Amino acid sequence: MTQTQQQSGRATRRRGVALEGALLEAAWDELMAVGYASLTMEGVAARANANKTVIYRRWPTRGELVMAALRHHKTSIEVPDTGNLRGDVLALLRALSERNVELAGVIGVLQAEYYQETGITPAELRERVPGGNTEIMERLLRRALDR
Repeated sequence: MTQTQQQSGRATRRRGVALEGALLEAAWDELMAVGYASLTMEGVAARANANKTVIYRRWPTRGELVMAALRHHKTSIEVPDTGNLRGDVLALLRALSERNVELAGVIGVLQAEYYQETGITPAELRERVPGGNTEIMERLLRRALDR
């Protein structure tokens, strides 16, 4: 975008990681607002101020979009750096506790509809949404060792 276009107030075009992050945040927000049964690609596109074809290129089905939004939301916890291991662990545990309470309520509501539509089992879902607390704790401990 040229400097003239930026000065005219038009939004810059998002691409790559920035666009994907905006789409996943919009999908999460739409999921929280309307639930899985009422979530549409059109609703996510409107919330993200994007074209729905951009979403379909990345996630051909609603189930895949929701899976990606869950994965994105789950892994968006920052690893704290308080300067010492004890402080880091306490801050991380607080953040994880808050996130787990939020996710538990959401997943409980969405679970039945999602499993029914996709045919995925709970075990398959756990395999497809990797990471979680173990990887975060390993990063935290590695940094403490480096200090």
